[in-house]
Amino acid sequence: MEEKLSKFISDQIDALKLLHNKRLIMPFLMVFYATIDILGYISDKNNEKESNKRFQIFVEKYMSAKLPSVDPVDLWGARCGILHKCSPTSDLSEKGKAKEFIYSWKLQEYDLTQKIINQSGDAHKYIALSLESLYNSLLYGMDLFVKELKKDPELYKFCKDRVLTVLFCETFVD
Repeated sequence: MEEKLSKFISDQIDALKLLHNKRLIMPFLMVFYATIDILGYISDKNNEKESNKRFQIFVEKYMSAKLPSVDPVDLWGARCGILHKCSPTSDLSEKGKAKEFIYSWKLQEYDLTQKIINQSGDAHKYIALSLESLYNSLLYGMDLFVKELKKDPELYKFCKDRVLTVLFCETFVD
């Protein structure tokens, strides 16, 4: 079971790196947001029933330090837009409850994107975000999560047990 959790984490990192390097933005974002969803579920010892809360708790706890201008609600809204509509627009952003992301590939492009947003008159609706910063924030978050697992045997056991439910089909292939 330990290998399944480690393998899941390393496979997600490999997939994100491959998609990022090939500049496949939608598949990258889909895997990125799905990874947070799954890690939110695996790590949720409180058995939160609402996936949006699990997602936001994981983001706040493990990723926010590397995404200081991004609120977990904004990230959840972006996740919903990408996974449900293949669009940066979500129900939350349409209702004004989350900012919409304007993605760029590299950190260097971020400055130009942010400048355009600031001059648009709608700066309160948008956030410039590079795929590089998203990728780095998730790597950072996964690293923090793994370090916490090593320090907390109870959480480690809980996550080991939960990973089986996420990777159920794979258990029959091994």
